[in-house]
Amino acid sequence: GLSHAELVQQFRKSSLFVMPSLVEGFGQVYLEALAEGCPVLGTRNTGLPDIGGEAVNTTEAGDIDGLTALLEWLSRELPGTTRIREVAQSSAASFSWLRFRQKLIGDLV
Repeated sequence: GLSHAELVQQFRKSSLFVMPSLVEGFGQVYLEALAEGCPVLGTRNTGLPDIGGEAVNTTEAGDIDGLTALLEWLSRELPGTTRIREVAQSSAASFSWLRFRQKLIGDLV
């Protein structure tokens, strides 16, 4: 129910975006969070491992203990860390629509 501007503000002021999913394709929302400097946490069965990088954190789908441990660790590591926000934005920048189209055209030729 948030507008795009409100969603951007939420990502910018958040320490972490968490979306553990049992079934997810690529998960565009991970890139949206990263683009605003918000590190992400999700499950390995999504496209999140393809993004990779220091601002991307993953756990096995359905592993509640693993998710809890990772959340506890991140709650100690992330607050006050400005560098990770820069890393997050850099990770997202490599997934532009222009780059996607160029790769798609290159793969077809």
